[in-house]
Amino acid sequence: MTSPAFDVRPATVEDILDIRHEVLRIGHPRDSARFELDNDPRTIHSAAWVDGQVVGCATFVSNPLEDQPAWQLRGMAVSVWMQKAGVGRALLNHLEPRVAHSQVKLLWCNARVNAVPFYKRLGWYVISDEFNIPSAGPHFRMQKDL
Repeated sequence: MTSPAFDVRPATVEDILDIRHEVLRIGHPRDSARFELDNDPRTIHSAAWVDGQVVGCATFVSNPLEDQPAWQLRGMAVSVWMQKAGVGRALLNHLEPRVAHSQVKLLWCNARVNAVPFYKRLGWYVISDEFNIPSAGPHFRMQKDL
């Protein structure tokens, strides 16, 4: 069975809050899906939509990495029924050019262990040992240079 077509475009935090909660904050209050810097004017949110429903999202926030100016990828989430359909790749392909115009060429994220192969396929690489985020489980810090 093929996945339905999706459209990736800019979004607001209100557009993406439900998908973040559904995928990333299971068992936690809905408001736990709101992140620091979500409302910063430099923050960039994107979402993938199918028939008016958000099925994926990702956010870039301006947040240094080891005292170097950087963009941090936060809240990347794709509905279970749309995973493996290219939504995550499309979200990053939409977001990266939107930050590439800036002087900042360093991207980083805290990737869940099971997402590391996905990020590696898109040019990201691991820069830390495994660590635990209490509300989200084991992660690796990853980086990509634009």
